[in-house]
Amino acid sequence: MRKRSTVLLLAVLLASSFTGLCEAQESSSISVEGFVRGPDGAPLRNATVRLWGFYLEAEVSTDSRGRYEFSAATTEASCQLYAFYDDPDTAGYDLLPSQARLDTGEDLMACVNFTLQPAATVRVTGQLKPVESTMKIHKFAFDVVDPVEGKGIQQGEYRLVYGTGMNVQSYFLGSDPSTLIVPADTPFAVAVSSSYQHERYPPSRFRSYRWRSRTTKIETFNEFTMVEGEGFRLGAGEVLELDIRRYSLAADMARIGPMIEEAEDELSEVGEQGFYVAAESHDIKEAKEFLSGIDEKIEGQEYEAAYVGLRQVYLKLQSVRGRLEAVIYEANVSLKVLLVFTAVTSVALGALLADNGLLKLIVTLGSFAPMALYLRQVFPGSSVIEPGGFASMAATSLLGALIVLSLLPRMLGGAVGEGGLARVGAVVAVFSMGSRSLRRRKLRSLFTFATILTLTMSFVALTSLSTSYGLIYNRYGNAKPDTEGIMVRMPFYPPNSEFEKGVFSPIIAATIEWAWGNEAVVNVAELAESIPSLRPYGRIGEWPIFGVIGVQPDVEPLMSLIDGAVVEGGPLREEGDCLLHRYMRNNARLEVGDQIVIKGVPMRIVGFFGGVRRIADVDGVTILPDYQVLVSPDPPTIEVRVCNEDAVVITTLETALLIDRVIVSRIDVGLEPGADLEIIGKSMALSREFRVWISEGGESHIAYMGSQIGGKGFPIVVPWAIVILNVVTTMLNSMFERRREIDILSGIGLNPMHIAGVFLAEASILGVIGGSIGYLMGLGLYPVMKNMAWAPVVSQKVSAVWLVASLGIAVASVVFGSIVALGWSVGLTPSLTRRWNLGDQETGEKTAWETRLPVRIADESLEEFLSYVMDYFKRFSGLDSIPRISSVKLVKEGDARVMSFVYCEMGSSIHVKRTDNVMTLARDEEGVYAPTMASRGDRDAARTTGAFIRKIVIRWSTE
Repeated sequence: MRKRSTVLLLAVLLASSFTGLCEAQESSSISVEGFVRGPDGAPLRNATVRLWGFYLEAEVSTDSRGRYEFSAATTEASCQLYAFYDDPDTAGYDLLPSQARLDTGEDLMACVNFTLQPAATVRVTGQLKPVESTMKIHKFAFDVVDPVEGKGIQQGEYRLVYGTGMNVQSYFLGSDPSTLIVPADTPFAVAVSSSYQHERYPPSRFRSYRWRSRTTKIETFNEFTMVEGEGFRLGAGEVLELDIRRYSLAADMARIGPMIEEAEDELSEVGEQGFYVAAESHDIKEAKEFLSGIDEKIEGQEYEAAYVGLRQVYLKLQSVRGRLEAVIYEANVSLKVLLVFTAVTSVALGALLADNGLLKLIVTLGSFAPMALYLRQVFPGSSVIEPGGFASMAATSLLGALIVLSLLPRMLGGAVGEGGLARVGAVVAVFSMGSRSLRRRKLRSLFTFATILTLTMSFVALTSLSTSYGLIYNRYGNAKPDTEGIMVRMPFYPPNSEFEKGVFSPIIAATIEWAWGNEAVVNVAELAESIPSLRPYGRIGEWPIFGVIGVQPDVEPLMSLIDGAVVEGGPLREEGDCLLHRYMRNNARLEVGDQIVIKGVPMRIVGFFGGVRRIADVDGVTILPDYQVLVSPDPPTIEVRVCNEDAVVITTLETALLIDRVIVSRIDVGLEPGADLEIIGKSMALSREFRVWISEGGESHIAYMGSQIGGKGFPIVVPWAIVILNVVTTMLNSMFERRREIDILSGIGLNPMHIAGVFLAEASILGVIGGSIGYLMGLGLYPVMKNMAWAPVVSQKVSAVWLVASLGIAVASVVFGSIVALGWSVGLTPSLTRRWNLGDQETGEKTAWETRLPVRIADESLEEFLSYVMDYFKRFSGLDSIPRISSVKLVKEGDARVMSFVYCEMGSSIHVKRTDNVMTLARDEEGVYAPTMASRGDRDAARTTGAFIRKIVIRWSTE
């Protein structure tokens, strides 16, 4: 029972709600009549009368007496009644529309008469292109205002507001948004308001910064007024054309001035924090110089040239503000990294200058303290950190560096055997030998260190590389275009996979409309292309078709050349017709008038062509489309190539667009004679970020918006080359000095890798220490240069990335300079393969492989060596050890010692390396022990055993 009551209650509520909704939307009837007359009282025939509620409720025209009458129904509480008249025989509007408000909440019968007053017409021309945005402006309004008071002019109920949207008179009258009807003989001005989106800029403080990241867009409301003198005044029927660019550019100029002041304020603020801002100051100065000549361009009606200059000034200012913002953020982030690098440098310096553990610690602490204090003074990012916090960060960095760099060699230095750990252990040993060598040759090391230090300081303080976003204008290729003009393509489409290579974005209708709106444009020709594909678009008989071109014969600038390429038949003119290559006539047995079908689209052959490949578009590239070629199936690798002429169909634009995956790829824009192609092309690239090619004088240039790397200061190549030559000279002298040492190392069995590793270790140690200290000293030059009358125009390198770059340059210099030494060591040292020689091949089933071990042992070190080797063997005596050493025996035979053992390494159940080995330590002719080892087993197992023993020997010799 309760359930039925609930259902009944819900039904009653639903019914009552529906009834209320019907009552709320109940319409009322309206009957309106009246007359529309001119200013002299004469009736106006064919005047239009419209009733607007939320929608257009009714529309009628007046008769010969100027009378109108209509009936309508509306749900609106009030409506607006409009009356307007346009004489088709005059250039503009002669009479000002009139408007009346009707209360239509109830049934209404009314008589409304209109008397239209004299009017004039203003047509707004040109494109509205604010410097902040590259978006097309869709929302704008023109408010006709009093030139003195700035208030909107209103005639009765009719307010003179035009433009886009639903609350302007252009919408209610159905007129062009850029056409303004103004009262005659009345002074007026036009207030322009627009809204558009642009990228949020500059980024907030201490936020990760990346130019053109496009992460945030904001809506901007822009206003300016079009007025001359005391205002415009037009007689009845007059038409005035106002180029909006004249006034929008002046408004942009007015906004650029405060932007320069804001940039200068930020520059002063950042400079007061200790940053070196000479490059940014120079850019602001350049922006002012750019700005100085724009007024003359506007007065001379060189609007596109003025826009190009203003847009570039805006981008330069935004780049400056972005760099100022970024340098603060990077300084705060990089300080922690710099402290860690400083600590690592101090530890490395201690290891280089001292051999004793306590002395190393003293040198490390003694070098880190002044470097940390120096960094505190010269690095601008450190000023925002309290001294206690800075000291805590410094101590933590040093402690971490000491722990890691002290324990790591101990943990990895003893690694023996095959694999990565053993290689790391060998590297540790080589670096130990390199540091000892540098200590022994103090003067040579000091001179090399000084050159590296000078190079790094020069790189840090006197050079800079920075990225900026702006207009890029370059020569495009060397081919000669076959036509002059401007070509527009969409921005480059980055492929997400191999199969998207060559894909491009289509030119849409809005882009074509925008192209027509540019200055001096008299022709826009579309060209459609097939998207590159692995599969053919169709076949004619057995012949594949990989490309389709669609042209507009009436406006295509290259059409005369296409016509000239037709060798049989007639030119392409009608929809549904096509041209094929002349080979297709014989290969596919086709004739003029035959029909082909490509992806379901029928086309009639009107001619055959040859030599179309030679026809070059505005960019100097052939008009033939591309296709994809699979050059490797696994992994899939695709190349994009130009189609052969016999695999292409040329048809009309509309026919081509009926084929799937054929889209408009470019538009060629023709200009009036005498128009400045370069300026207009640059303006098009700046305003919409399309790729724009300009062909003039037989050359093609490309203009587009993008990031570019700019270098300032002194070229680093010259000092870098000097340093490399210096290092080469030092190393050559070192080679003669150390030739006996190399001979000894080679004689005891060190292979080229070991000797080369010693030289590389020396170079790396000097490079890392010299690069780090040089970077710190280079930072100290900025405060000095800041006070110089002639300060180098460079950007301060506060980012930790530049520290890495400094280390890279320093290490690269010494490594390149060490190449000669490496080549020398390779030439002197025998290879591992040549050292192995085959023993008695006929004494048994297994061959014996013999080699000399890379060590010579004095009498007093013999027992120490044997004990060391025996201890290492014990580490690998377990059943699960890899490798496993067993059956170890040591016997004395006179003065000689003989050690035998079995080496076994099980890679798998079917792959086992096993050798029986005898290591003999006997005196040579000089009275020292020269160990040799004989291994019985296959060659690969013997080499593996020898490598194992050599690593133990090298480890013993370096400790």
